[in-house]
This record gives sequence, C-alpha cells and structure tokens, in this order.
Amino acid sequence: MADKVALGAGSLIDLLEMREERARDELIFRFLTDGASLVSEKQGPEVQMTAGDLATRARAVAARLQDQTRPGDRVLLLYPSGLEFIVGLFGSFLAGVVPVPAMPPYGRIDRALPRLATIVEDVGADVGLTSGAILPLLESMWGSSGFDRPLRWMASDDGDLDAADSWTRPSTSRDDIAIIQYTSGSTSAPKGVVLRHATMLAHLDQVSSITPRETSGGVSVGWLPLYHDGGLLGGVLIPLHLGGQSVLLAPEAFLTRPLRWLEAITRFGATSSGGPSFGYDLCVRKVRPEQLQSLDLRSWIVAINGAEPVRWRTMQRFTETFAPCGFQESAWVPAYGMAEVTAFVSIGRRGPFRPAPPNVKRLRTDALAGGSVEAAPPRDERPTFLVGCGEPVEGVEVAIVDPETRLRCRDGVVGEIWVRGANVADGYWSRTLGAVDLRVGIEGEGGQYFRTGDLGFVADGEVFPAGRLKDLIIIGGRNIYPQDIEAALDEAHPLLRAGCGAAFSVEGHCSEHLIVVQEVVEAAGSYDDALDAIRRTVRQASGVQPAAVVLLRPGSVFKTSSGKIQRFACREAFLGGSVEAVAQWMSRGLRAEDVR
Repeated sequence: MADKVALGAGSLIDLLEMREERARDELIFRFLTDGASLVSEKQGPEVQMTAGDLATRARAVAARLQDQTRPGDRVLLLYPSGLEFIVGLFGSFLAGVVPVPAMPPYGRIDRALPRLATIVEDVGADVGLTSGAILPLLESMWGSSGFDRPLRWMASDDGDLDAADSWTRPSTSRDDIAIIQYTSGSTSAPKGVVLRHATMLAHLDQVSSITPRETSGGVSVGWLPLYHDGGLLGGVLIPLHLGGQSVLLAPEAFLTRPLRWLEAITRFGATSSGGPSFGYDLCVRKVRPEQLQSLDLRSWIVAINGAEPVRWRTMQRFTETFAPCGFQESAWVPAYGMAEVTAFVSIGRRGPFRPAPPNVKRLRTDALAGGSVEAAPPRDERPTFLVGCGEPVEGVEVAIVDPETRLRCRDGVVGEIWVRGANVADGYWSRTLGAVDLRVGIEGEGGQYFRTGDLGFVADGEVFPAGRLKDLIIIGGRNIYPQDIEAALDEAHPLLRAGCGAAFSVEGHCSEHLIVVQEVVEAAGSYDDALDAIRRTVRQASGVQPAAVVLLRPGSVFKTSSGKIQRFACREAFLGGSVEAVAQWMSRGLRAEDVR
C-alpha cells in the first residue's frame, strides 16, 4: 500500500485509525529477535504486527491507562528493544496522556539511573509503562534507588485484550502535546522537547513530500533505538504514514554484529535505511571480506546518513567496501536535524528521485578556522571536507546568524544555524512553567527562529553543518572543530578505538588548553607510541599542540543513546579527576590547578 495516510489527520490517533481502516490485516512491523539479548527467546527469530494488532493492543493499554491517569498526564515509556514500545506509545496517545520515551537503565547503571531520575522529576511522571520482561527489574531498581519521586509501574503486555472494548476515545486535538522527547544530551543536560500533534503531523507531511516514489510504501530497515527521535520517526511513524513496512533490529544486535543490518536489507529487499556515521564505519571495520558474497544491496536506494557530523571519508570507505554487493554512491542521503525540529531540518533529496553523489566541499582549513568558507587549492595538503546535507524540507526556513550579534551572516561566512517552520517544537518542558519558549528573533528582522546551537553555512541551496557551537574550541583566535580531530584519530594508531575519542578545551589562567581523551581497544605493555601518535595527529589536524592526552579503557568515553560523543561530560570527568585512565601524557606547561 503506497497511499500516505497522515494527510488530513487531526492527531496521531487518526494516523493509526486511518491505517487500520485501509489495511487492517497488512503487516506493518517486523522485529528481528536474533541476537537481541533483551528479548525472550520464546518469541522466536521474528515478531510481527499488523495494523489491526497494533490498534487492538494499544486500545487495551489505553483503557488501563485511563483508569490510572488523567488526560495530559505524563507517562514514562521504558522498554527493551522490541515492538512492545510501539504498543505503549500508541496506547499513551489513545489514552490522552503524554508519552515520555527514555533509555532503559542498562549498561552503566551509575550513569543511566541519575539521568532517568532527572527526566521523571522534570516531567512529573507518576506512571511508568514497560514490558513484563523487565517489570520486576525496574520495580526493584526504582524502589531501592532512593529517588524522591515514586513511580507506579505497569506492563503493557500483561493485560487482557478484551479491555480494548472499554476504551473511550479522548478529545485529543492537533494543539495538544503529543510527546515529550528528551534530547540526547551531547552538549548539555538532556532537555524535554515539547512536540504537539500538529507539529509531528506537519513533519510527516514534509517527509512525504520528499520521499522518492520508489521507496514510498516500500520496506525500511532500522536499528536506532525507538526512544530516540531518529528511531521513533524513521522506524515507527514514517512507515505508518507512508504505508510501508518497517523491519527493526535491536541496537545491541547491530552493535555486536553489524552484518545483521546489511543481512536484513538483503533479506527483505529494503529500499531505505540509515543511521549515524559511526554505524557505517562499524560495518566497514567489522564485516569480513568473505561475508560480502552473501549480501545484495542493490535494492537500497536511500541510505540516510545523519544524527552526527556526516563524514565524507566514512561514505567513501563504505561505498568502496560494499560496491561489490551492489551499493551505489548515488544512494547516499546526508541529513541534518535534531529532536527540536521533530527530526529533519534538511535532507539530501527533493522531489522525484534523482540519483546523484553527495555535494562535498573541499575547504581551506585555516580559512574555516577564521569563520570563512573558501575552496582549498589543489596542492593544499590539509583541507577540510564538509558534506552538504540537502535543502531544507518543505516549509522550513534556514538562516545563518552571528551567534553574538544576532545579525544575519553574509554569504561565505560560517554562523549559527537558525530554523523556523511548522515542524519546530514550541519549547522545552519545565515542570513549573510548562513549555518554555525556545524561539528568538534575528536582529532587525521579524519572525521567530529556533537556535540550533550548530555552526554551518548554506551553499548551492544546501545546508553544510560544521560543528556544535558549545563544542567549538578557540585557541589563539583559531576556531578548532573537535570532530575533525576525533576523525583524524580513528586511523592514528592500531591501539586506538575508532569513534571513541573526545577533544575539548579547559580554561587556563592565560589561555585555553586542548585536551584529548581516547579509548584503547585492549590493554598493552606500553602506550608511549599511541600517545606520540595522538600528539602528532592532533598537531597535523588542527595546528595546535594538545596540552594533555589521556588514554581510557574501552567503554569509558561518554556517549548519548544515539552514539554521539558527549564532550561536555568527558570534560567534566577530566576536570573532576574521574576519568578511567590507563595512560596519559601532560604538557610541562600545564599546571595542576588548570585540570582539577
């Protein structure tokens, strides 16, 4: 079914009901349980759900929620990987309450639980919705944590489906809050983005307008967590809207064996799939040459690359590695977005499908450090490559603004990316104030914009992100983009773990100091060569000598749920002396009080 079902919808409830009415028995979602450690083996290798299944189960959950909540209450959604999250999500919509998706507290509990407690306290949630598989664990964990706010936990899969008959349709309107989506927290503490039904439906229509005819109503494959804005839109709402089928993998299944992602694309003939740059890098590093013979990627015509800086070298390596499997360079669709704009600001396809390689700018690094966009001469040995992330989606306006003067920048100058459009959220949630407005005006002009906090420029009609404003390192008047340093470290030494380094600055008495923390892949007798390689690589990539280099054990670098480096958290750990170092080098000129 290729019909788009969101057009004319008054709320996300209508989106589900319209899909159910048109094709109740049509398969919408598949979840591949192979390798998913958090899913019961009793479910077998695959779990499926039709539109009718989702509607019936969601109504049963909604009826139970309506007995315990009031319209507009916030409900925490905390699920392991699987389709039960989707049932809980739509059960919340159908109950008239506001779902608040969050990451389950697995892995580093000492990091996950405080973040979760902050979210619960911020939104004032009283009810937590989860699956029966982890309900006892959550009840025990939350009960013994000592947090001030108690939660009543409810398993969405423990109820009788007959409860669906007692469901009462809420009086939900387009202006009501649909969801509170917490940011990944890459540059600061996570904030709750308030998205209304009208905002999310508008963005689904925007995505619809740029979806190639070849992929509308087709099969997509995704492994991003569903509580993340990219996984929620790409894995759940967009397929439901476009009338397609979504094949989902658990993030942990992909991370432990990246080949699973490409095998799923091959098996189901997926036309679209995507993820952040580190996911593509992981495939290049982990998929063995002899495994390529089993892959057929010819159906994959939209390969979205977003959620973090889009690296040209990553796309080159992936294309070279998987071209023998049928992957085409023209499939790349670089994208730029964030939770505050529902998902996308810009994306590399407009109108009918037009195969074309990505738009890449080869720029002078020294000019970019000064805020100017200048093409690098042919003999430049240290250029910076920036990838165009497409034109703004329909109805979205992008402005490049000086972050200090709030004046619009002239062409050829790097500034902060400001955005306005129907898909931009109203504000951030505050328990005491409700939605706190996040829009500001350009000096001397009308209109209100959202300040993204990202630096970049517009050229050839495309948005070129250059880095995060808060992460920007300024030393000796030079602008240094940390992601450039981190990318260079990926190939600096065999002991260094690719995609697991962070560059940031700390204030000294007279100047800023550049600090690098980097994970190693394994323990070694000596780390001297690796430390020397990092110092040399940093000097070549930035022209600046690092003041300190710290090597960390695997899993120590702070990351968001979508894999972005949390540089501010790494910086705080470094300053607080809590980094788990296996070796370090420090400049003689760096005083102890500058790093504690």
